Amino acid sequence: MEKRNPRTKSGWRDYLDEIASFIVRSRGKCERCGSKKELQCCHIHTRRYNETRWWMKNLMCLCASDHRYFHDHPIELDKFVRETYGSERPAELWERLRHSRVWWEGEYKKVADELWKEYDTSQQNKTTRK
Repeated sequence: MEKRNPRTKSGWRDYLDEIASFIVRSRGKCERCGSKKELQCCHIHTRRYNETRWWMKNLMCLCASDHRYFHDHPIELDKFVRETYGSERPAELWERLRHSRVWWEGEYKKVADELWKEYDTSQQNKTTRK
């Protein structure tokens, strides 16, 4: 994965999706069942809003089977999130969504910088665990 500077809003969204998904999948196992196969990046709240789309607190690493299950059973997803991350997580996400607005290009760049820092930290943690 390489750093780049997209020229359009949709280019920025695709780029940030790629970075965030890579970081989440690099956790290495499904957060529900522990499987290491077919890992996917799952959004607790929809990808529709930039405020939470790339926020790590809105993202989980799930296998394809559990990802599909939770999309088909949103009440079970909410229950899992509350049990796994605490009952305050959904409220935190909703609070962040309340401030939804149109973004300007500099904000996409800022999120990219934050995601690269998160990526660097996750890579350092992997090497120190070995």
